[in-house]
Amino acid sequence: LNKAMSNPTPHELLQETVIKFCNEKGIWHPDLLNEIPKHWEKRDDMVLFPANAFKAEAFDLLEKEFWIAIAKCLNANRVARIGRIHSNDFRSPRVTLILGEHSRVLEIENQIKLYGYDVRKCMFSKGNVSERMRMASLSCAGEIVADLFAGIGYFTLPLLVHAKAAFVHACEWNPNALDDLNENLKINSVSDRCKIYFGDCREKCPNLLANRVILGILPSSMNYWYTACKALKPCGGILHIHGNVTRCANRLERKCPCQSAGRDLNELKWYGPRIAHLVVDLQCKPKMDSTTERRLSAEQNLLEILDSNLQTLQNIWNEMGLPEYECKERLQNTVKQINNLLSDMIAEEEGFMDLATRKIEYYKTEVNALEKELNLQEENEGDFLGLVVEEHYYRQRLKQLREEEKRRKILYSDLIENLQILYTRLGEDFSSISSNFDLSTEHLDALSAQLKRKRELCKSRSAMLKVNMAEIKSMVEEMHYTTKSSFKNSLIMAEDITQNCSLQFLKSVQSFHDELKHEYAKFIEERKLICEEKIAQLNQMWNCCKIASEQRQLFMTSIKDKYSAKALVQYNNEINNLEKFYESRKPVLQLYEEWENLWQMKINFEKRGLDAVRFFNRGGALLQEEKERKLIEHKLPKIKSKLEQAICLWNDQHPGESLPYDGICFQTKINNIEIEYAQQKEKEKVEKKKARNRCLEEEAKCVSKIVRTSSLRQKSPNCRPPIPKMCASLTKSKTTVMQITKQSPNISNNNQRKTSTSLLDVPLLRKDEEKKQHNSVYIN
Repeated sequence: LNKAMSNPTPHELLQETVIKFCNEKGIWHPDLLNEIPKHWEKRDDMVLFPANAFKAEAFDLLEKEFWIAIAKCLNANRVARIGRIHSNDFRSPRVTLILGEHSRVLEIENQIKLYGYDVRKCMFSKGNVSERMRMASLSCAGEIVADLFAGIGYFTLPLLVHAKAAFVHACEWNPNALDDLNENLKINSVSDRCKIYFGDCREKCPNLLANRVILGILPSSMNYWYTACKALKPCGGILHIHGNVTRCANRLERKCPCQSAGRDLNELKWYGPRIAHLVVDLQCKPKMDSTTERRLSAEQNLLEILDSNLQTLQNIWNEMGLPEYECKERLQNTVKQINNLLSDMIAEEEGFMDLATRKIEYYKTEVNALEKELNLQEENEGDFLGLVVEEHYYRQRLKQLREEEKRRKILYSDLIENLQILYTRLGEDFSSISSNFDLSTEHLDALSAQLKRKRELCKSRSAMLKVNMAEIKSMVEEMHYTTKSSFKNSLIMAEDITQNCSLQFLKSVQSFHDELKHEYAKFIEERKLICEEKIAQLNQMWNCCKIASEQRQLFMTSIKDKYSAKALVQYNNEINNLEKFYESRKPVLQLYEEWENLWQMKINFEKRGLDAVRFFNRGGALLQEEKERKLIEHKLPKIKSKLEQAICLWNDQHPGESLPYDGICFQTKINNIEIEYAQQKEKEKVEKKKARNRCLEEEAKCVSKIVRTSSLRQKSPNCRPPIPKMCASLTKSKTTVMQITKQSPNISNNNQRKTSTSLLDVPLLRKDEEKKQHNSVYIN
């Protein structure tokens, strides 16, 4: 009792440390005792408390010193809190690091040097220690083991280190555990006897090679049973199946019927309330076929028949009263005959066995040759249940390999044929490809990739050739191109040139395309000049034929490209139509053109008449102009009359057809011109009258101003202005201005402004002149 009191338990030490620290901080309360855990886990120098430990708010206020004291009292350096395991495929732990810089720990168990792992990323169950010990105690010398859920090496390391397994195929899909597994194998010096497969074991685990398969996953490994059975050798093996079982007290008491028929049941731990973690060791053997069943049944029947017949013979001999020695002699003869018969049968069966052995050797040789040719690995190397099974396996294997060889030869032939076609199209050497006969998957994949690349190259070059040839044929057709080159002619005439995709041919086509494109540019420029000439000629014909502007605009907008070949044809057609149109209406058009020229000359004469300078010209120019003007005035009515007669004649000769000018008839056009002319003249007359009135008003203002000035001077005794003379001079100036105005009745706006300005200046000039006269009179 004294010894127990002197050595307190870890829980008591923890409780004492917590109470002491809380008293020092002044936060202790008896309710905090419920927060102190009674159980925890220790990994290396880390203490893992349960999730409900130290969850009160009082502990959240404590600083790092509290956790250091906790770790020190439990002989640890780091502290963490562990929760429930995640329900994902990796069964990742929920660990929160409270004290410490990292969460990696090292475990030593059952003389396994080290289990290294990160407690926040990988799970390590202490409760599975009994199963790890059992795995280590198995005799697996020379055996191959497949661990479908290796983790950090829970069962892989015991099997390699203690059970002396020849080789372990370890599958793992958690990348965090994968690094730890690699490291643990190296630390325990067994990495050379283990191969790791990263990913889903249903896809990565090899087949037909394992003597044992470990299915260490919870809550059930049912989804992986088929994968485990495929991993076993053809002769069978053992499956170590983990799983959780509910409400199975009878199973825990070894009363479960699954213990029979080659099954062993092992209890590991309680996973939860009424949920037990169990492991079943299931011995698996290949299913017996109907032939074997019939053979065993025949043997049983034979023994029964022999026993019955020997008993019958013994009864007959007894009834015959044969002596015992004769009965023994006859029995010996019977046994001898049966023995001879069995010997013959054995010899026959040995012959069959020898035949099976030779077949197996033949099949093995063929299989090895095909595997070498196809670059495949031997799927099965191990024990068989007998020669029949072995012979059947190798026969099926040979059949599969021959089918695979046939498939690959067909694939190889297709690849080579297609590659040869593509190489020929591309103009490349194919001898290096065809000389290398190899049916390996790598070579076939390389040929497939090469075929894909060549097809893409052919496709791109064919597209380039199609584009170039389309442009070439379009330009040749438009230019009516001809050449003496046989190569160029063959290109022009060919319908499909994409069968030849060589680089040299592509360059030749591109060169011809560039040359033709240069000539096509010259052709386009020449056609553009021709089209411009045709457009100018077309405008001239339109003017001659007096075509309406709307009709001209409609024709031009109907042409999308005014320099195209189609537009040139339309220009020529329109010009031809206009020439025919002009010829059919030539008398009328010529008369109208003559009238229009005379009318324009009349307008020009009137414009020249507005210039007053022309009156100072000498040499009879005015007289000549007047004669020409009168001649024009005389001709215009006559030409108009002739035009009207020609129009009436044309209408009589072409009933139902119109003779328009700019959309209206010629008579209406002429009348409109004359009416517009008359309106313009009337407008000019009104403007002229307004200008004359403005001049008179300005002169009146000037005269009144002069009169006022003169009256002022009269009041001066020393000044006597000559009023009569000034008035006479002003009257003379006014008369001169009126004469000039009468001589130039048609005055433009500019001339009116100039005349108005000069008239406004006249009073000022007269004022200066009168001042000079006044001064001279005063001096006299």
